[in-house]
Amino acid sequence: MQKLGAVVYTVRSTVAEGWDAEFNRWQGEEHVPRLLQVPGYLSTQGYARLDRPRAFMNVWQIESRAAFEGEARTTAAHTPWRARMAEVRTEHSVDVYVPISGDGVAAGQPLREGPEFLVRYDLTARADVSEAQVAAGIDALVKALAADRATVYIRVLKALKAPRVYLLLHYLRERPAVTSVECPWCERAEAAPFAALER
Repeated sequence: MQKLGAVVYTVRSTVAEGWDAEFNRWQGEEHVPRLLQVPGYLSTQGYARLDRPRAFMNVWQIESRAAFEGEARTTAAHTPWRARMAEVRTEHSVDVYVPISGDGVAAGQPLREGPEFLVRYDLTARADVSEAQVAAGIDALVKALAADRATVYIRVLKALKAPRVYLLLHYLRERPAVTSVECPWCERAEAAPFAALER
């Protein structure tokens, strides 16, 4: 069961053709078990992107930013196997977020179910939109997504180093039927569907 953290970071990687099996073996056999031994690391879930081959994402739940930036994480993460996998990644990004006040999540609490699917919504608010308008826009979007009967949970997060960048994680028990997003207050709005991996 995945526990929810006070800080969330996502790691997205696309690997070269023919390397996806070893990449996921490295994740399951070495990388994830080592990082989960780091103090402050609560849980993670791996996903495969549904509309793009060999594209993967881990959603890490941690207690604090210090856990992400600490020496223990660096030591655990950097191994010869990881160095080999870094060479076969064609795309790689790490993004760190904190929950928005009022998202209804207590740090350390488990998700109510083990959702099999996730839609990631990346949103960047326009410069001319106020914080109140952003909050109202996010609230309306969450309500619209929650109307999907397959919804298990929606988590709303804000980028740690980019104040107008938001992330919505829409957990679902069924494969998502719609993966687009209408966001009139956004400068950028993207949706990406994922399926949970067993590693």
